[in-house]
Amino acid sequence: MLFGIAAVAAACARKAPPAGPRALESATHCGRAMWQAGELRPANVEVVNRSDDSISVWLDRCNGHTRVADLAAGDSVVVTLPNGAVSFNGKLRFISYHDQGRAISVQLVPPEANPHIRLVLSRAVASDCPHVYVDGKRYNAPLSTLPGERIESVEYLPTLPDEECPRISVRLKQ
Repeated sequence: MLFGIAAVAAACARKAPPAGPRALESATHCGRAMWQAGELRPANVEVVNRSDDSISVWLDRCNGHTRVADLAAGDSVVVTLPNGAVSFNGKLRFISYHDQGRAISVQLVPPEANPHIRLVLSRAVASDCPHVYVDGKRYNAPLSTLPGERIESVEYLPTLPDEECPRISVRLKQ
């Protein structure tokens, strides 16, 4: 049994990350390129892992992801910022997979560099994340229990500094 789990984990480590928040959005929500060809842009991103988990950090490029770094708990690294960054309301969106992909967090980071763009992952993500809210109230049943024809909108809200985990906000038709 343990050998099978280890084999699956090793195979998954070589593949792209799971869809995560991408499954909640369509390509129509993609912003324009953060920087146009020939424009000056930050060269590097500093990733600081202050959590107790090992993490894999990916840059959300709207129609895909690019691996930025893999870090052990407490590590930090400065790496080259991948090309093709997309603007999400003027910010870069990084997705981090904690504890071998068991939990996911999303961070929106301003593109300002001094001297590098800085991404700080300060806490582990709770295993019950993201929290789901329907019409502003916490919803503890699976999303699949909501009738699809009644859903007006679904929004993924990244983790904020004062929150434990991201949220999925669902608005039902009245």
